[in-house]
Amino acid sequence: MSDSSLNLARLTDLLGDDRAAIVEILDLAVGTCRKALDTLRTLGPKSPAAAIEHAAHAMKGAAANVGAEALAALATGLEEQARHERIADFEASVHDIASEFHRFEGAVRAYHDGADAT
Repeated sequence: MSDSSLNLARLTDLLGDDRAAIVEILDLAVGTCRKALDTLRTLGPKSPAAAIEHAAHAMKGAAANVGAEALAALATGLEEQARHERIADFEASVHDIASEFHRFEGAVRAYHDGADAT
């Protein structure tokens, strides 16, 4: 499985075909990203930029570590905007992040289904 929602190349390079380990790491990443998304939704556009930056950074790291490239890119964009205290459209950014998170989560579920079949 290799697309911008979930590119498993990095994990398989590190773990080979140890599907159980890959599933465990993916589940941790999904949890971290879900928590960061929940935080972003709670914060809102008038929240301190540092809080927005922190949540976006957490999501960026978790997503990048497992190959969720599109999600990592969106989180990076929001993180950078928050760092410079120039968030163009917070609601649109969070909407885009949420949409990509759901694609990532679906790709992880699909991988689970394949992992369960072996």
